[in-house]
Amino acid sequence: MTDTVTLVDGLEQLDVAVNLAVGKLPGRATDEAAELLERARGRQAQGLEHTVVAFAGATGSGKSSLLNAFAAHDVAEVTMRRPTTSEALAVSRGQSFALLDWMGVENQHTVEDLPEDEGNLVLLDLPDIDSTEEDNRRQAEYLVARSDVIVWVLDPQKYADAVIHEDFLRAQVEHSAVLLVVLNQIDRIDPAEVPCVLSDAQKLVQADGVTVEVLATSAATGEGIDELRERVFSVARTRQAAAQRLAADLRTVGTQLRDAVYEQGGQEPGAAQEPSFAEAGAAIARASGSDIVVEAAARSYELRAKRATSCPLKVLWHLRAEDPLARLHLRRQTTESGIAPVTSLATSPVLAVGARSAVQRYAEEAVSPMPRVWRERVAESAVASAQDFRAAADEVLARADLEEERRPLWWLPLGAMQWLAFLTTLFGIVWLLGLWLVDVLHIRLPEPPYAGIFPLPLLLAVGGLLLGIMLSLMAGALIDRGKDRLRERVTKRLSAGISQQAEENVLQPITQAREQYATFWSCVGSLRRVRATGESD
Repeated sequence: MTDTVTLVDGLEQLDVAVNLAVGKLPGRATDEAAELLERARGRQAQGLEHTVVAFAGATGSGKSSLLNAFAAHDVAEVTMRRPTTSEALAVSRGQSFALLDWMGVENQHTVEDLPEDEGNLVLLDLPDIDSTEEDNRRQAEYLVARSDVIVWVLDPQKYADAVIHEDFLRAQVEHSAVLLVVLNQIDRIDPAEVPCVLSDAQKLVQADGVTVEVLATSAATGEGIDELRERVFSVARTRQAAAQRLAADLRTVGTQLRDAVYEQGGQEPGAAQEPSFAEAGAAIARASGSDIVVEAAARSYELRAKRATSCPLKVLWHLRAEDPLARLHLRRQTTESGIAPVTSLATSPVLAVGARSAVQRYAEEAVSPMPRVWRERVAESAVASAQDFRAAADEVLARADLEEERRPLWWLPLGAMQWLAFLTTLFGIVWLLGLWLVDVLHIRLPEPPYAGIFPLPLLLAVGGLLLGIMLSLMAGALIDRGKDRLRERVTKRLSAGISQQAEENVLQPITQAREQYATFWSCVGSLRRVRATGESD
């Protein structure tokens, strides 16, 4: 058997559920739940020792006459001057003034010989529920919601009236313990037809989902009055009617909240698997400028490599170029407070749109069990958090290892060989120029050494030049390979860092919303298990 929930705990669960669902479920569902919470607390404040029995029905059903017969006093006016009930009337032993004031019933009658041992009865004659006067109808609905036991009085001529069945009885499926239905004025129909009419009325009530027996009564003949009293007294003498009514209201509103979730496309939490955040995290990283930083780190590596491994003449040119990381304020410069923050990078609006779309897709998938409006609210919050992520992304970029101090071992020997090739070429060229100058000045010097048919100075100049070209080609290939590897390492590093920060910032509202929805659903389940003390499932 499912564990039951006490009335006190049920009210606490309703309070939590209302606070979580306001603005996320249709207004009618949450408004009714909030109204019940206020009504229940007000009823508890008045005490639950009284039993308020309301006689409700349509115009001409004879509920006022039935109340007089029940109380054995002519307290409700039934003359031709008052063919309909337009103002609520209360009958009690005179010890329930505060309760009736709370209910808003001004017309109060004291009848001292009402049964004292039958649950401190308070009888109400309600305005007609089908009154053409809106105020009368509203007052009847208001008091029906605040009464403990409802005696629905049906007219034998119009007992199938849709107002009673669709607007009231079908909404009180959980209230059978505090609900009575009578087919009044039975004396007005042919006795031979009474069983058929009574059976038909019983079928209509059962079709409404209410499990009570329809009782035939007549205020004129007294038929069924004693049995009606006994049924009311059997409910009232337990002194649990008020608690049972509130428990039934809580079960009803729990069902209404659950149905509101289903109507909005929601389902039980945990029905969907946790989606991967990888795609959204990567999109956020790109929108935060990680690709720009990666490319800047790669070009910085290329510039530093060329300064270390190029021909000395080219080195002078490369020294004039600004480091890409420095241009983006991404050099790791320490300050008294730590790593200096970077300036936010201006990224493409397309990347920002892509990040928002990826986050929204992730959020909607992560909270797919929630009803539509609730899902939209969570997705909006997650997207807003992603848009506010720039400061956190800057911190990741500022602290990331971009390998700006990295100097591979092969740079040194290759740079030294470039110098050797440059000096060799320079020496050969200077030697050749010297030989030319000597020839111009007609100075006789020994012939330079030859290697085969080529003079050594020419071989040194051409050989050094070819060696330098070969070393440059080799360095270019190694630099390109090093750039690619650096891109992979820095991309992985930045993606991991930004994704981790994004999970902490962007996932927080999603995680919180999932927890809240799970709590809400648990509260709804608890509401549907509320029982008054001693009440069975």
